[in-house]
Amino acid sequence: MGRFDDQVAIVTGAGSGTGAAIATQLAKEGASVACTDLDGAEETAALLGERGRAVRLDVADAGSVARLMAEVRETYGRLDALFNSAGVDGMVRPLTDLSEELTVAERTCRVNFLRPFDTGRAVCYSDQPAESAGPRLGAGFQDAAREARG
Repeated sequence: MGRFDDQVAIVTGAGSGTGAAIATQLAKEGASVACTDLDGAEETAALLGERGRAVRLDVADAGSVARLMAEVRETYGRLDALFNSAGVDGMVRPLTDLSEELTVAERTCRVNFLRPFDTGRAVCYSDQPAESAGPRLGAGFQDAAREARG
């Protein structure tokens, strides 16, 4: 038996890097994982076999997050954990070269700082079955994230 048998998790940013590693570790230990990203979630979900499900998600778009919650609720009936791993690099240039780049800066702030909060809030306010304790990030899930990072 795995530590996360019969658990359901969402991993944002599961298309690559830390998000893909966390999704892989959770599935290896028995969780069903909704792998979300703009690109690459399909590949990660395919590697997880029947435990993986790809969902295209733009965390900067509240409507996209609402659709994700509805799909997870429809597919699994509940959610046990959320891993906000999505992020963008944003602007890696001298500030003096950024005359018209405000939209890039705004998107970077939305994806990296504001939307993880909004995604967590959406999970907390989603309809959970009465028998569900609701989403959490307990010690076991924290251990899996640490192991995924290596």
